[in-house]
Amino acid sequence: MGMKYYLYLLTLVLLISQPVQAQNPTLDSLRNSLKQHPEKDTLYLQNVIELAAKTRNADMEQSIGLYEEAISLSQQLSAPRLEIKSHNGLGICYGMHDQYAQAVQHFNMALKLAQQNNYPLYAGDSYNSLGIVYKRLGDYPTSLAYYAKAMQLYDSIGNEESVASCSENLGILYDLMKEPEKALEYYQKSLGIHQKYKNTREITILNSNIALLHLQKGNFRQAIEIYESCLDYFTKNDMKTYRAGELANLGYAYYKVKAYDKAETSLLSAIEETEKLHLHQVKVDALYSLAKTKAELGNFSQSLILAEEARVVADSLHSFSLQSKAQELLAYVFEKSGNPGKALEHYKMHKAWEDSLFNENKSKAYTS
Repeated sequence: MGMKYYLYLLTLVLLISQPVQAQNPTLDSLRNSLKQHPEKDTLYLQNVIELAAKTRNADMEQSIGLYEEAISLSQQLSAPRLEIKSHNGLGICYGMHDQYAQAVQHFNMALKLAQQNNYPLYAGDSYNSLGIVYKRLGDYPTSLAYYAKAMQLYDSIGNEESVASCSENLGILYDLMKEPEKALEYYQKSLGIHQKYKNTREITILNSNIALLHLQKGNFRQAIEIYESCLDYFTKNDMKTYRAGELANLGYAYYKVKAYDKAETSLLSAIEETEKLHLHQVKVDALYSLAKTKAELGNFSQSLILAEEARVVADSLHSFSLQSKAQELLAYVFEKSGNPGKALEHYKMHKAWEDSLFNENKSKAYTS
């Protein structure tokens, strides 16, 4: 079972600002604007929302507090457009921390307001975001339905950058559904738009997702070359969230070519960064690859500890796909360590979670 981690946060490109340095003149300017403009009017509200977006990667708790303040103030000021932006921003915060119930709640609030006030772009953004959440939960039919609604709205208003964002999301989803040709089709559509506008940041993250297709086809060296280039870009631009994901991607690629020392170094760094940033799904992926690396080196006790940690984190996220993956990992480790009984036990649990995911998706496909 290959690693299926994508830099999904990029796909909210209309909503997410770039990560920032601790000392940032833009942040300082925004904070000064709030101090110098204490009146709680629309200008103050706009500054609060902008500051919340720009602190999201550096201080999540502060960002959440600012968005909550913005929601309350936008209601007082009867500013629905800004309230929508605040709900979408808060939903992204919760999504980044894998708190999916809260994320869905705020995206739905934003969607309702967008529909009531006839803001098709914001409605599309909410559908796009909901598609990401359900994709991460492993509910692919619902994710696909939301992406289709987002794409319809983006096409209707001719917003190319939004079309690019949604196209990339569809590429990720089709890859997860084991349809690599359709995935590549959507990736190329997105890439063409980003190249048109010379969006280097988006092109880089999109290339990282395309590298996964190379990995799945066995083009390991080509995938590693792309991953290393992307990691260099994320590091130079202090894109901490993306850097953590790319370390996990690169570590898995090194594992596949049996470069175990490089894999271990990359994956240990990935785990350390995911813990700092609370990126739980990425941590499961990194633990998965590191446990397999340790097993290949014969370090079965360490491998088992890592696999058990992956299971605990996966269970906490209530994701069928991750729980299935964690059980498959445990089965692998026990098999490698010469315990076929335990291996079979966990393999059966892996299949049970896999069947649960399949049955849930099949049911939703018939009812959607």
